[in-house]
Order: sequence, then structure tokens, then C-alpha cells
Amino acid sequence: MVWDEGTAQVTANCNDAHSPSLRRNLLHMWHELDNKLICEHQFESFAAAFSFLKEVAGLAEQFNHHPTIINEYTSVRLELTTHDAGNVITDLDRKLAEAIERKLKKPSST
Repeated sequence: MVWDEGTAQVTANCNDAHSPSLRRNLLHMWHELDNKLICEHQFESFAAAFSFLKEVAGLAEQFNHHPTIINEYTSVRLELTTHDAGNVITDLDRKLAEAIERKLKKPSST
């Protein structure tokens, strides 16, 4: 996958989903671990990683569902779980993950 940040091309490396429920929902860049959907990305620069996180923040606000975000320089890890449902994966997590995945498949609008 490529995240186009102006003239910089940013590669996003994510784990393939192994769970049948995830495959049904067409989530290809996420894996399930400890009742969380997890996706990790490696970007070419801190600025590109931060730009991606800005996009994720906008989606999180739209969905009123906020991921755990871990950012260290060019690495980003996203974790989705629904705390209100007892820290399990719900359809809301899957829908937000799908929206984030769609963002990664399209060039940046910024």
C-alpha cells in the first residue's frame, strides 16, 4: 500500500488478517489479538506518519470511536476495541478499521 504525501511515497506495512470474521469483513491489513484489531504501519518520515494520524483522528471523530494510537517516529500502531462492550471487537471496530484501510488505499487529500 502507498500513502502519497505530496512528492513523498510512504509504504504502509500491515499484517494480514487471519481471523475468518475479519476476512468476511474484507479487512486485509489488520489482525486480531487479545480482543483488539491491530494494524501497524511504517512510514518514510515522522511528518508522513503524523499526517496519516490526522486522517485517522478525523475518522475517529466521525465514528465517535477512538483507537489506541502508538506513534514512535515513523512507526504507527493502531488498536481498536470497544470498551463499552467489555473490551471486545464489535462491528463499530470493524467499520472504523475498514474506513482506515480505505484511507490507506487512496492518496492523501492533504
